[in-house]
Amino acid sequence: MSAPMALSGKANRYLRSLGHPLKPVVQIGKEGVSDGLIAATAQTLLDHELIKVRVLGEAPEDRHESLQALAKKTGSELVQVIGRTGLLYRRHPEKPRIQLPRAGAKPAAKPAPARSHGAPRAVVPPALDSADSVEFGDHEDSDEEDEDGFPEDGLDEDLDGGLGADLDDEETGGA
Repeated sequence: MSAPMALSGKANRYLRSLGHPLKPVVQIGKEGVSDGLIAATAQTLLDHELIKVRVLGEAPEDRHESLQALAKKTGSELVQVIGRTGLLYRRHPEKPRIQLPRAGAKPAAKPAPARSHGAPRAVVPPALDSADSVEFGDHEDSDEEDEDGFPEDGLDEDLDGGLGADLDDEETGGA
């Protein structure tokens, strides 16, 4: 077996993203990391390059120890451990399917800056000049005030739609 290569952070992230939808295809059970398990895992790595391995509760060793031992004995790299599931990667010796990103390679396009999760961005309207005028509605401006102290526009009459009158009639025993 060839010695596992050290993966860059970028390659690690890429492999984790590829491994996310995978289902575990190898299980470490009550016999632990046996010769049969090592042979089956090595063949699966040769076929797929990236696999998920599940450590069952009956495994004699700790999940981290079991996954590291399996990675070492198969010449693969332990990419990630989440819970009782590990992700192993070993490049195919002749026909690699997965092309890892190079550590020093720059991205083709600069990604948009990440927004903070704080307060939403404020939208500032453009300032109005004194020459600009803003008209709301189609009524004439009036300097007269009604009995409530608001400009007379005829819009605040009977805002409750007559409900107030009905309530007054019920309380007083009217029609």
